[in-house]
Amino acid sequence: MTRAESEKLSVYKITADALTLARIPLALLVVALAAIFGRDALGVGLMLILVGWTTDVLDGRLARIDPKGSRTAIGDADLYVDLALDTAGLLLFVFSGFVPAWIALIYLALATGIILLFNTRAVITYFELPVLAAHPLLAFAASPWIGLLYMFWLLGAAVLDHKRLFEILGMLMGKEKVKD
Repeated sequence: MTRAESEKLSVYKITADALTLARIPLALLVVALAAIFGRDALGVGLMLILVGWTTDVLDGRLARIDPKGSRTAIGDADLYVDLALDTAGLLLFVFSGFVPAWIALIYLALATGIILLFNTRAVITYFELPVLAAHPLLAFAASPWIGLLYMFWLLGAAVLDHKRLFEILGMLMGKEKVKD
């Protein structure tokens, strides 16, 4: 491998890490907008979350380009950054009046406890799924156009990253391990 190829790969990793880190301010912005504007922030909040999930798809693809499989601390924290965006989504649903605060608190406490005890990708994914499943449903509550955008995004992500989707489904069924 030439030096130029090596530098090119490191640019992919740097870009992947930047995309990962971009989800943190997005999550904070979603929570701030939801806390200030309540249900009126639902549409904008869901669009920001969709931007965040787009960065997640892109950072994963970029990080996997590196044939050496180089790892970074930010890349290793990707799943926890995803959890921050998941939590922002849950708080958006609370501030929008779709989920009672007490249910969200119990869910977060239970999820946190179990994730701390059994810190595996599968356990974390099991706790992510209910919140993630609510996004497209509540997108339709915000606006039919946002709901349709979510549906098209999900379809596009599944088609573009179908191998990864099958890895995750296999992992959830206990059949195989997901590569980071």
